[in-house]
Amino acid sequence: MRYDQEELDVLCEQVSLLEYAEKTLEFKKIDSHNYACHCPLHVDKTPSLIIDDDENFFYCFSCGVSGNIINWLRTFEDLSFNDAVEKAADLADMDLSSLKTSDTVLFLKELSPKKNSAKSISERKILDFGEYDKFSTEIPQEWVKEGIPPEILQKYEIRVDPRSNRIVYPVYDNEDRLIGVKGRTRFENYKQLKIMKYMNYHKIGKVDYLTGMKWARDSVRDSKKIVIFEGLKSVMKMDAWGYHNCVSAETSHLNKDQIKLLIGMGLKEVTIAFDKGVNVRKLDLGMLPMFTNVYGIVDKYDLLHDKDAPVDQGREIWEELYESRVRL
Repeated sequence: MRYDQEELDVLCEQVSLLEYAEKTLEFKKIDSHNYACHCPLHVDKTPSLIIDDDENFFYCFSCGVSGNIINWLRTFEDLSFNDAVEKAADLADMDLSSLKTSDTVLFLKELSPKKNSAKSISERKILDFGEYDKFSTEIPQEWVKEGIPPEILQKYEIRVDPRSNRIVYPVYDNEDRLIGVKGRTRFENYKQLKIMKYMNYHKIGKVDYLTGMKWARDSVRDSKKIVIFEGLKSVMKMDAWGYHNCVSAETSHLNKDQIKLLIGMGLKEVTIAFDKGVNVRKLDLGMLPMFTNVYGIVDKYDLLHDKDAPVDQGREIWEELYESRVRL
């Protein structure tokens, strides 16, 4: 007999991780659903052990331990897996026998179609670079005219999909593995044609990466600073100007996984440089300001045009915007 994973998931949902953890550790409320304390597994000057009460999940930004109530019992009380399940079942007042099933039932469940789940880890798969080599190595001249030199376009592996008339670029995960291809239409009247401006060629799942990190990683690590734009074009313009610690969020906000990634990098400074029209002061940054200095680009003197990225009016304007950035 083995434990049924679906039943274990139900079990973990029945036990309040925060309520149980507060019996032995002192937590401080960070926001509406996150609570922090000093991790007992290591010297922890700044509280880095977080419980997300909404997700009923814990994570330490310093040592990386994470999980549900069963993981908590195994990690912090040194219980075996079976003992942790038994204790969690006792806390939830659940019959342990209901959590078990036979190998035959488990095998049959594996053959059954999987239901979609918001909690699925990812839909992505690692791609062979040969799938990207099928695209044309043509240099898109419209991007050159926008101020991105051909050598930078080649560095970021920008290509063209002539079939769909899109400029494409590779998407890499945090281990620099190819997980997708993103394309930007070359049709200027894409709205009238009812064509998506950007599209992903492959299912990627959750966005737990920052685009361009493959090329920015060394500079970010050395400087302990990062600048985050909305799009990759801004990153390439910055690279051409000699700023190599830039990445893109590919949207106008940072999600939980991206924030977790940034916290784990041990940065001294994060600058958010989203397009004009995005109020960076109202961004949900979660716990990021607890762990690093966070700044935002604000166009105080109306130097940009409507919907401009902070780099769109040239290097001097960018540098003026950066010098006047505000603390978030």
